[in-house]
Amino acid sequence: MTVLAWDGKTLAADRLTCAGMMKATVTKIARVGDDLIGICGTLSVGNELREWYLNGADPDCFPDSALSDGETDLVVVKADGTVWVYSASATPFQIEDPVCAFGAGAEAAWGALLCGASAQRAVEIASQINVSCGNGFDLLELYEGAQVH
Repeated sequence: MTVLAWDGKTLAADRLTCAGMMKATVTKIARVGDDLIGICGTLSVGNELREWYLNGADPDCFPDSALSDGETDLVVVKADGTVWVYSASATPFQIEDPVCAFGAGAEAAWGALLCGASAQRAVEIASQINVSCGNGFDLLELYEGAQVH
């Protein structure tokens, strides 16, 4: 499970993944050209979504696993700061809020963001509250000098 948080400047993600009773540390966010991407949900399906996006996001090649999974999202922060989500479809929807969060820890993180927390702090808070989040965090800034909304 996951928590991703966007504060208008920084994308943050926890690093926890679970397989049965085992937990491990992974990276869930990446820079793709001028965009930032994050995976939440089933990591193997998310990796397929990431590869699909890297290869041009051809709607005709959308991964079947993402269609049937229903739990995995690919979050894309574009260079202009807009946030788009691919969720069981090759057609994304836009989040129009200045801050947002995704995954199992989304409610805690979004609440923290709305109270003025940074994306990093929102992930830290969600990781304290939600047992599906943790193992530290990764951060990516969209661009230097970006202003938090």
